[in-house]
Amino acid sequence: MPKIWLTNRKRNTVSSMRLVKKFREHGMRLIKKHDGKFPWEYLGCKVEEIIEDIGMTLDEFIRVCDRFTNKKIFVCDSRGNLVKDAQGNLTKINDDNIDAA
Repeated sequence: MPKIWLTNRKRNTVSSMRLVKKFREHGMRLIKKHDGKFPWEYLGCKVEEIIEDIGMTLDEFIRVCDRFTNKKIFVCDSRGNLVKDAQGNLTKINDDNIDAA
């Protein structure tokens, strides 16, 4: 009986480890896809509508976002300003949480 219990326990542990790895890989793909992207829409509402309700302009909102962005993990210019593409998205310096393939 103990041997069967240990075998089942081992099988359950291995299954759990595979499941955790699968969820982690999925999570890492989502992070890589969305990290640094400007939130032009949130829960189906445009950012302009949301910030209008709190009395902010889009420029003020962007300045607040930039102020609280970790500049150590995103590309910055020589003055330390965040480098953005045409849509206002940032580029990570490296994907340090993604395992090398």
